[in-house]
Amino acid sequence: MRNQDQIKIFAALFVATAYIFCFSHFGASAYHSLIDSTVTYEKGTYIGTVDVSGKSEAQAEKLVTAKTNEWKKSTKIFFSFKEKKISVSKKDFHFNIPKTISGIQSGSKNLASVSLPESSLDKMIRSVSESLSADNLEKDRLKSDLLVSSTMLEPGSYVFGLESYIPGSDKEEVINKAAVDGGQNATELAIFAKSMPEVEIGSQTPFSLQDHLLKKLDKKLTTEAQSRLATAVYEAILKSNFEIIERHISRELPDYAQLGFESKADSKKNLDLMFANPNKYTFTLAFAMEDDRLTVKLLGRPFLYKYDLTKTGEKTFDPKTIVHFKSQLSFLQTAVEDEGKAGQIINIYRKTSDESGKQLKSVLISEDFYAPLFSIVDTGLFIPLPELESEGEISEDDSTADSESQDEEINEEDSEDEEGLDEQEIPEDEQVENNQDSENIDPQSGVKEEEETETNSPQK
Repeated sequence: MRNQDQIKIFAALFVATAYIFCFSHFGASAYHSLIDSTVTYEKGTYIGTVDVSGKSEAQAEKLVTAKTNEWKKSTKIFFSFKEKKISVSKKDFHFNIPKTISGIQSGSKNLASVSLPESSLDKMIRSVSESLSADNLEKDRLKSDLLVSSTMLEPGSYVFGLESYIPGSDKEEVINKAAVDGGQNATELAIFAKSMPEVEIGSQTPFSLQDHLLKKLDKKLTTEAQSRLATAVYEAILKSNFEIIERHISRELPDYAQLGFESKADSKKNLDLMFANPNKYTFTLAFAMEDDRLTVKLLGRPFLYKYDLTKTGEKTFDPKTIVHFKSQLSFLQTAVEDEGKAGQIINIYRKTSDESGKQLKSVLISEDFYAPLFSIVDTGLFIPLPELESEGEISEDDSTADSESQDEEINEEDSEDEEGLDEQEIPEDEQVENNQDSENIDPQSGVKEEEETETNSPQK
């Protein structure tokens, strides 16, 4: 009897305990479900760029999930370092949506919970350049900037210049140097270099020698001095990634320029040297006069790639000769009026190589052609036989054959004339005259000797 009472008491306590536990557990869940379906976030509640004002927790989670998928799909992230630019994978950006929802503060602007492992960031940096590492740049600041777009859930295209995260990366160096002989323009070029020691080449903008340099001078340069300056500047920028927009050359290669490196400038004829700097940072052209030579230096941040110049297709063309016949000169007498000048042609290629020396591309920069200048020779009216043969392609055999055929025709005509004379009575006086004429006729040419002598005599 006593045991039954204890069992009843235990059963009653068990049922009461189970009721209280179930009510507190499932009742709380039911209560929260009921409350969540009715309670919404206050006005001004944001998760990144997503406005969840007046939304329930479930609705906010749905909006955040959709915006996260959009960011992963459409966002593009690039790392740039000097001339190099690569795309960065987004798979290492981890979005924690439950943590984002649970950390929402109603009525405030909130950020999405996103993480980027350190090892993944190090791998991204090394993929840009072998010279880069997490130790020589401000990695924490780079990581913080990378997470801004993701935590804001703002899709787009983002480029991160790694130079800005490297202390001292803005230090300028001498990229290339070129010089031309000042010649007769040394004085005015020296005055120019003193008055204009340097000029800046803007980032991602075209540079005009006329607009940015020559037009700003108080004392204008002569045409030849402008060309000497343009040649030096052109040669200085060739070993870079600058794009040549406009360039001119002379009809003849001047003595101060190398073949393939000339640039002609003339403000009166609107002949300009124009190029563009595609980089995100500026460069400087520095001018100086050293031993009567104009020196131009290209200053700026060192390039990641190496730029070399290659010459191909270099050829020389001998000038042709123009012969002027002048009666003032006797036969076989010649005088050189103009020696002429050989023509030249050359192609200049710019070869781009990466840090390991692998060639990335080769681009044709210019194809310069200087036409030959004819040589002019004065000579007498007599033309030697070899020259006639070369011009008319007449050989001795052909000339002999022609003379023999002419002789046969003459002999046939003579025989016909003789037969006709036999049939007619010829007076003795006429026979004597004909005999005298025949004695003076050359048997080969059929022309009187006196007449041939007059033809071959030189005209004075």
